[in-house]
Amino acid sequence: MHQNSTECKICGSQSQFFSRATILEKYEVDYFQCTRCRFVQTEEPYWLAEAYQNPIARADYGLLARNIVFAQLTFKVIVNLFDPQAQFLDYGSGYGTLVQLMWYLGLDFYGHDRYCEHKFALDRKREELSGETYELVTAFEVIEHLPNPVEDLHAISQLTDSILLSTELLPDSNPEPQAWPYYALEEGQHIGIHTPESMRILAEALQLNLYTNNASIHLLTKRNFSPDLPRILDFNHYGIFPKFQELLLKDVPTGLDCSVSELSTSSRQSSAKIVIDCVFFQRYQTGIARLWRSILALWSVELEWADQIIIVDRAGTAPKFPNFKYRTIPPHDYNDLERDRQILQTVCDEENAAIFISTYYTIPIVTPSVFMAYDMIPEALGSDTTNPIWQEKHRAIQYASNFISISNNTAQDLANYFPNINAEAITVAYCGVDSIFHPATRQDVESFKQKYAIQKPFFLVSSATTGYKNVQLFFKAFSQLPTRFGFEILCTGNPGAIDQTLRNFVPGTVIHALHLDDVELSQAFSGAIALVYPSIYEGFGLPVLEAMACGCPVITCPNASIPEVGGDAVLYVDASDLSGMMDALCEIQKPTVRKQLIERGLQRAKQFSWSQMAAQVLEVLVNTTLADLNLQELNFIAFPDWSQPETVLAAQLQTLIQTVSGSAGDRPITLLLANRQLESEVANLLLTGILMEALWSEQITSIDSIAVSLVEPLSSWQLQSLQPRLVGYLPLESEDGEAIAMFGLADLPVLTDLSILEEQSPI
Repeated sequence: MHQNSTECKICGSQSQFFSRATILEKYEVDYFQCTRCRFVQTEEPYWLAEAYQNPIARADYGLLARNIVFAQLTFKVIVNLFDPQAQFLDYGSGYGTLVQLMWYLGLDFYGHDRYCEHKFALDRKREELSGETYELVTAFEVIEHLPNPVEDLHAISQLTDSILLSTELLPDSNPEPQAWPYYALEEGQHIGIHTPESMRILAEALQLNLYTNNASIHLLTKRNFSPDLPRILDFNHYGIFPKFQELLLKDVPTGLDCSVSELSTSSRQSSAKIVIDCVFFQRYQTGIARLWRSILALWSVELEWADQIIIVDRAGTAPKFPNFKYRTIPPHDYNDLERDRQILQTVCDEENAAIFISTYYTIPIVTPSVFMAYDMIPEALGSDTTNPIWQEKHRAIQYASNFISISNNTAQDLANYFPNINAEAITVAYCGVDSIFHPATRQDVESFKQKYAIQKPFFLVSSATTGYKNVQLFFKAFSQLPTRFGFEILCTGNPGAIDQTLRNFVPGTVIHALHLDDVELSQAFSGAIALVYPSIYEGFGLPVLEAMACGCPVITCPNASIPEVGGDAVLYVDASDLSGMMDALCEIQKPTVRKQLIERGLQRAKQFSWSQMAAQVLEVLVNTTLADLNLQELNFIAFPDWSQPETVLAAQLQTLIQTVSGSAGDRPITLLLANRQLESEVANLLLTGILMEALWSEQITSIDSIAVSLVEPLSSWQLQSLQPRLVGYLPLESEDGEAIAMFGLADLPVLTDLSILEEQSPI
């Protein structure tokens, strides 16, 4: 039964009903806010047992990165305010990540967690807390979980006179649960949200002094410290060792749960896949379908890696090619996009996808995605971008890790309309032209004309509707030709669909509205007087290319990407120049002009290749999967034996990193450390500790130009991309020979003298 009020768990005052929200996606839960201290609490949390089935929330993507920052913060606090030789405890220690990091830094740290087993620092977990006292207890991201915060913190205060804790304070805007992510509704573990007032009252109840940065970090202590202490507690000041924040200490173990395995030295193979959603084929068979059908046909015969491609088939509408694996899912539905994203993510997870790309704007939830930009017509021409199609497009752009554009103009428009994306991350890959588009024989052209009862010479247009295709310019100009009754008009596209406005321009002229297959379209191009293509905007302009490949002269407009395709092999007319179009229609009939345009067009068309585009698209996909390696100007790899004792391994790696960093000079270097033996989380944590210890001990003094990255087992297509970018490999006293063989890099130069770095260039 709904309550209007309850007692505040912090100050005992009345808490009024504040809001209602859905927890764990199924429980309707009431929230109450105290009239005195503004503390927000849930009703009695009957769902906690279920919420803690996964003690570390799957949405907690900042686990490792945050613990690294907490480690730096804690180290600073201890060194400045406490006795570093004393004993410390991390309360609510989770997997033991912070305990392990602090132990690496030489501090006598232990952990306690009632819900979660340590995955790290296994021998430093305290199951029972009685009988021990600690110089300082840390409790990061804990008190928002406590059903009885005053009682629980009082129990902690019996172990120490100082508690360093973190919790986000409720913003002044007083957001309701649905409006502030820190409520963590999907996980159900945050049951109390604090405010500056509640923290002050809590400190008074515990008879402790409160020092706080008024945001997220707070120290409760019996000791008296300088009023400047909040500067030390400035969480945002700790930038995860500034250079490493960007180059090294990335948040690798995303979405950990308690199924993470212990330290494992078993060899791990990679089978990272490319998932392609062929959703476009569900809806259309236009130029984008031609693009993808051409690329997929080429990829399907690349037997070395074709089996790494997973085709998402929307209810059987995707084109079928050999050597690919197909996953059939329901049709795409703009009315249920959230479900669609979940389905795509399930496919990506089940197939071990390294990268996702859609033929038309769909996205998964977390798998990295490459966005293919065909055009920016809605944005450039002022269409209603609230339409679900364009909303989904914009979400896909914001989600993408990398971008491919089919023309320079489209790439520029993408960068202009979405300035938050990195323009340097856009790769231009021009469309190609199928071999079926070539000059047809005179006999084939005549057969085509007889089939469709075309009696006179004809002009070809690729659309018979008004709009940005601007074909009305052609119809207006054609209507004023003195010789117009000597010609017919052929419109490709939907059969019989001709805008009546266009018909009204040319009464008495025969118009053929046909839907042609590729062979017939090639014959139509070959037999036409010209393709007239006066478009206002094109992402590429594939009909222009196909017409030139068939020896068909082209009249078009120098708009958007069209000059990139047509070059000097077409006649250009301004999109609003009626007299210019009339002149072009007359000029194109001259034999000398036609001969020149045909020759130039055939040569121009040879510059565009589907095989070239397929290779460029694949390169972007593969490079995106390697982005976390932070490859730079000079890239080296080493193959440590991760099964060595930790102290031995640490000494070897610290020496290697110190040597490389000291030899880097001003040239950016990436050192890759191959790992086939350890789970990613364990290896990253181990490496993090080694690097942190080296930094604090000043064994590493220069990190401005070096990045250190772990590289897990890669698929064959990833290795093919990586190998040319490696200068060589750096030997270690103890190496993993199987890893060298697995990575297929045994032929790399072995570099024993790093003076080569002074003059070495990438291979």
